Amino acid sequence: FVAGGFENDPVSTEILANEAKIDIERLIELGVDFDKMADGNYHRTLEGGHSKHRIFHHKDATGFEIETTLIERVKELENVTILENSTVCNVTLAGRIAPDIMQQYRGHFIVLEQILNYEYLWQNVRVMGGAYDCAANLRYDGFITIASVRDPHIKETLDVFHNISTFIRNLSLTERELTQYIIGAYNNMTLVLNPVESAAIDISKTLCNITYESVVNIRKQLINTTLSDIRNLADIFEDYINNTSVIVSGN
Repeated sequence: FVAGGFENDPVSTEILANEAKIDIERLIELGVDFDKMADGNYHRTLEGGHSKHRIFHHKDATGFEIETTLIERVKELENVTILENSTVCNVTLAGRIAPDIMQQYRGHFIVLEQILNYEYLWQNVRVMGGAYDCAANLRYDGFITIASVRDPHIKETLDVFHNISTFIRNLSLTERELTQYIIGAYNNMTLVLNPVESAAIDISKTLCNITYESVVNIRKQLINTTLSDIRNLADIFEDYINNTSVIVSGN
């Protein structure tokens, strides 16, 4: 904390202090070639503010050594396919549903957004499809975007997008799983925002005629969301899918 002028994040500092040794040992096991002294011990250097030599390094290119070594280890994995010199694109569905419908079921839509992002899209587009990132954004005004970033499989991703209503209609969650999504959705409604973010949301609420009472009602609806409430959004989402624009951009 002294070296950081007591500006250090306590959680990050604790992780660094307690886990760095374990992580370095793991990197060595994987083959990272940290510099050694003549006696065979690892050569460690100082960084600004340090009182002891504790920095492992590989010449003056430590990051490159770690990166290239880890890439070689990944190439050895049978369940990983690496695509090089491939075309990757951003894929987006953009459209909207009627604002009054969005407001009527706003609490449920916020939970659905959480489920889509961490259940359906993450598994099908990110994990299985290989896209760098993906997300659904369901706004107050009824405007909805569903997007993937740096995506090597455009057609497959669009198929995933177009099958969202089927996923919603057949959604199966335990009570515990649904509760976790509700907690995550509620947390997103109560985030501490910077002034620019807060102003953007306030403008959106004003344009959509969202009052304080509306927000309270949305939170109540969110908290009381059931699995049936989510499934009932399938037809609304199917209408949205059938009237969206498809945007693909990339190299």
